[in-house]
Amino acid sequence: MRLLPQFISTILKKQSFLVLSMLFFASFGMAQTVKIAGDAQYKIGNWKAAAAKYEAHLAKTEDTDAQFKLGKCYAALGQNDRAEAAFSKVVFDPESDPAAKMELGKILRAKGNYPKAITWFLKYAEVGPDSLIAYDWARACKNAMRLRLDSLGYKVNRIKGLNTVASDISPALYKNGIAFASSRKRGFFFQFVNKKNKKGFYDMYFSARSPDGQMAKPTRIQGKLNTRYNDGPAIFSKSDNQVWITRSNLGGLKRPKDANGLNKVNIYHAENQLGKWVNGKAVPISTVNFNIAHPAITNDGKTLVFSSDKPGGFGGFDLYISHLEGGKWSRPENLGKTVNTEYNEGYPYFSSEHNFWFASDRIDGFGGKDIYHGIWENGNCTSVWNAGYPLNSAADDFGICFMENAATGYFSTNRAGGEGDDDIMQFRRFKAVYATLEDAKTGLPIENARVEVMDINQKVHYYKTDEKGRFKHAIRVGKDIFLKIFKDDYHDISQSVPIRGLGDDEDLHTTIKMEPIRRFMVTTKVKSNRKPVGNATVRIIGERESRGFTNAEGLYEQELEPQTAYRIVVFKEGFVPEIRNITTGEEGKTQVFDLDINLHKGQFRYLEGRTMDSEREVILGNVKVRVLNQGGTHEKENFVLGEDGMFYKVLPGNQSYTCLLYTSPSPRDLSTSRMP
Repeated sequence: MRLLPQFISTILKKQSFLVLSMLFFASFGMAQTVKIAGDAQYKIGNWKAAAAKYEAHLAKTEDTDAQFKLGKCYAALGQNDRAEAAFSKVVFDPESDPAAKMELGKILRAKGNYPKAITWFLKYAEVGPDSLIAYDWARACKNAMRLRLDSLGYKVNRIKGLNTVASDISPALYKNGIAFASSRKRGFFFQFVNKKNKKGFYDMYFSARSPDGQMAKPTRIQGKLNTRYNDGPAIFSKSDNQVWITRSNLGGLKRPKDANGLNKVNIYHAENQLGKWVNGKAVPISTVNFNIAHPAITNDGKTLVFSSDKPGGFGGFDLYISHLEGGKWSRPENLGKTVNTEYNEGYPYFSSEHNFWFASDRIDGFGGKDIYHGIWENGNCTSVWNAGYPLNSAADDFGICFMENAATGYFSTNRAGGEGDDDIMQFRRFKAVYATLEDAKTGLPIENARVEVMDINQKVHYYKTDEKGRFKHAIRVGKDIFLKIFKDDYHDISQSVPIRGLGDDEDLHTTIKMEPIRRFMVTTKVKSNRKPVGNATVRIIGERESRGFTNAEGLYEQELEPQTAYRIVVFKEGFVPEIRNITTGEEGKTQVFDLDINLHKGQFRYLEGRTMDSEREVILGNVKVRVLNQGGTHEKENFVLGEDGMFYKVLPGNQSYTCLLYTSPSPRDLSTSRMP
């Protein structure tokens, strides 16, 4: 009987364990269901909905994969603090995906914390499958730190009363002010909302600019320029009567979608007639299968540049070009690798005939999107520069436009300290010297040269040339600058650069040639009877042969390789050739060989050849050569060949000779040759 309570207690414990187990598995199953729902939203890029599901899932259980995807969601939403927190919970788990270290580095870079970002990129390089890309990102952070030291190019200011807590982006010149895209509420009571990111759709707004530069309170542009869905960014013709605008594909309440059921954006063109925007139609290059956005138009209205994720590009979004020919837009062509990268390029803009601007999130920027400046020549962009700090920051900087004088303008950014999501800021740009440093001999760019630029106030600014040999110096004061350039193995440069003729909207583009230090040189000075001999042939024979001709002063010079034996053969028709032997020293030393060659006229016999073992077909080096008179009774000369078996010899031409060749020290006769 005493066993009964224990038996009943055991049954109750088992029942309790069963109930707890059922509750655990039910809770686990519900958590997994929430994660599956989050994964579904993550797959289609619905970051906000996916993040909410992952947060709910992680509140009930630990899940490294969900934590990693949560970080990716917040990164896509631009919520870098939350993204950093999410990735930081993953990177210390030894079983986690190494990619979390890379993603944490990218977030820290986007926040401007370059030293810490470098740390995590290098940690990824230790364990990740693609260490090379991690080293590239680390180098990019070091480059951003270097670029940030130069803040002369721009001065930026915030604008009162223009921005809201919503996203305000991509200003464009319009009438007496700027038009821009904004996701602010359209009215007091309601707002159309994008189901995917829960944000308002973009509309086009206008803000007038007063003579003193103050911006008026923005108003929504009336008429058919704005629709129910996304409208903007846009670009207006110089006369303000035409507009090219990024817009969601239209089609009533049932909008056209791609094969995955997603609605894309395209470029629409409209005209202003009697104060109303009419004839809003998709530009014929548009499609429902991929995005076409961010139009830029040249002043003549005949060249359109835009951003698209169409297949066949270099990366995510590339920039494309189309020309208006016979009233029709030509088939778009990719702008090429000078502009496009494996990342994303967008928001193009022409500030003048030869100045082109765009935004890119490529690896060599400050973080996020950066604004880049390109030179536009012959219908394409020929060179590209990062516009620099403080126009660019670690955040997203994009959508630039210039006022008519091209010295001031506007751009959009989501850097810290703004009103909300994205803000429009004002800037002033200062003219600049864009210089490319090249090797004077090869024409190749010189990387990592040290550059010192002194302005009119005797202030020195320091730069290093990039991998393309380039540096940029913005000019805020003065009419001239003085620069010094230093690079190992090159002669220093000290020169002034005049900039007096430049206007406020002009830059100076120049190429500077740097002379290499010639460590090993031979200079031949050829004379005859104390007079220079021009057009004499100079053969310089080392591991390979080169030849040239003396100038009118009888001079010829050439650079030599270190640790190499050379034979210098100088000849000219009617003169007896001269032969000299020289050997250069070790790498790092400097040697200059000045050879005074005196040619005289006369008869001669010239011997040149190589000794070979005819049976084994191998070169015979160190062969001894004896030159005897015709009868072989008197020795005229003897010499030992080098290991290469080559011989060069000049003998008097008024007699005959017998040559004996044999290996040293063996007296065995290898060959006997008679010279009549």
